[in-house]
Amino acid sequence: MVNEDELREGLRAAVAGEPPMRLDPDRMAAKAEIHTRRRRSMVGAAVGTLAVFGAVAIAPALTGQGGGETMSAAASSSAPPPSNPEEAERLLDLTDMEKLALLPDGFVLGEPELAWPPEGTSAPYYSRGELYERTQDLRPILDDRFAQVMPDASVVHTQLFGTAGLGDIDDGADSVSTSIFFNDELGDGGAFVQVMSAGPDPMVTECGRKDLACGHRLLSDGSVLIASVYDPRRGTKPSAIQLNHLRQDGEVVQFSAFDYNPTGTGEQVAREEPGLSWDQLITLATDESITVY
Repeated sequence: MVNEDELREGLRAAVAGEPPMRLDPDRMAAKAEIHTRRRRSMVGAAVGTLAVFGAVAIAPALTGQGGGETMSAAASSSAPPPSNPEEAERLLDLTDMEKLALLPDGFVLGEPELAWPPEGTSAPYYSRGELYERTQDLRPILDDRFAQVMPDASVVHTQLFGTAGLGDIDDGADSVSTSIFFNDELGDGGAFVQVMSAGPDPMVTECGRKDLACGHRLLSDGSVLIASVYDPRRGTKPSAIQLNHLRQDGEVVQFSAFDYNPTGTGEQVAREEPGLSWDQLITLATDESITVY
């Protein structure tokens, strides 16, 4: 396991040649836990995306895999302690009814029982250039759709997609992701979107042991939604929500929203709840125009 000093030196080296974006390696390491659900294909790309996505994108390389079970030494030691330890302990031991109250209407607790990807589906291969063109075509669509679900946002900007840095996409990559910066009546905020091709990765169907709540819903077309609530600050409040749409062709579209601005752009604004609601995430994740593979 990478120790804390090595981690911090690596983070500083990764952002040393980038333009200033208010990024602090210590803060980045402290927030590493929030995306332990990121796919294995993103592991090698994590360091390169630091300057684009901020702390969130580094999680796979720091924490390993396992649906949120593990956390790097740096994330553990650098994360701010819960403001109220009793509250944190309480949130991690919710009743089923309390967990359901955190999830969208119509969801049931736990992981779906399904074989993934669907039988007969396969992942298409796209070169680096093809993926760049496809993600560039998707960016204005995301801006438009995001503005529709957030009519009060005065600014919406989808960053460049990548697997290994700002606009840097690997040949044959089976997963691409980016951040979406917005400004609404509360100030600056952000969300993340990741699009994954069909593949036998169990991470997209699993709930993490540290999720405050996790559940699923089967849609009429046979596709599945998986929703999870978690907190990178170790259980002090439900501060991040994530929705996966597992589509019949094997593609998975994931949107995540936070009660702070995770993009590395703009100012930090403390929100009482994540900047997008479950209904907004579901609308985005199930939008068929939001696709790469």
